[in-house]
Amino acid sequence: MYRLPDAPLPLSGILDDGFKLFRASWKQLLPVAVVASLVGAVPQLMVSGLRQVRPVQIPGIPTIGAGAVLTFVVFVLLSVASYAVVLAGTHQAARSETVSIGAALREGVSRSPALLGVMILCVLAIGIGLLLLLIPGFYLMIALYPAFLLPVVERLGPIASLTRSRALVKGSWLRTAGVLTVVGLILIALLLVISFLVGLAAVPFAMSKGIEQATLGITLVTALVTAPLLPLGYCMMYAVYTDLRLRKDGADLVSRAATVGV
Repeated sequence: MYRLPDAPLPLSGILDDGFKLFRASWKQLLPVAVVASLVGAVPQLMVSGLRQVRPVQIPGIPTIGAGAVLTFVVFVLLSVASYAVVLAGTHQAARSETVSIGAALREGVSRSPALLGVMILCVLAIGIGLLLLLIPGFYLMIALYPAFLLPVVERLGPIASLTRSRALVKGSWLRTAGVLTVVGLILIALLLVISFLVGLAAVPFAMSKGIEQATLGITLVTALVTAPLLPLGYCMMYAVYTDLRLRKDGADLVSRAATVGV
């Protein structure tokens, strides 16, 4: 069973902690991760599907616009909810609890509005920062990273999550940026390798069925086989967050907080 570290860790220790948390939770969270991955593939599937529609069958602009808006709203809501559920399950494992999909589903759905609020505020803040002088935007990308966990992990509201996030990263920005860069490179490398292998395996199918059908198949298969990367990514993010919290709050406070579910 996974146990939270009791002291700040070096980079190798944070990565090891993330993999330990992943091993403790991924099997139970895989069904939700598969749903989230398939939801994430919806835009690409829609584009591929539209390419196969004959020009005379294409609906008018108002219909396309309304459909696009509705699809976008549903896509965002489902994505946020599924991510929140995976994070809630990850938090269960981090507290050395048995991962329960039912409990994670209830907690994730209930915290989804706060998570959505955090996402909107972060996009606005980072976007404005990038438009101004670039540097504020890059700073906020790292300073606000923990905010995406806090609505579920510490049950904070959107504004409180952003404030708490900046407090956690303060004094550790460069270190956090370096750790997140390494984590991101690992996840991107895994995604590229899996996508390449899926594409390579689909070559015979593409030669016999055509490129368009092969593209749809590759998109679906890639979404399925890369689904475990979602809980892995959250476990790595959680490990970085835990390390930041240990440095700011201390081991005793983090341990007591974990026992009461905060």
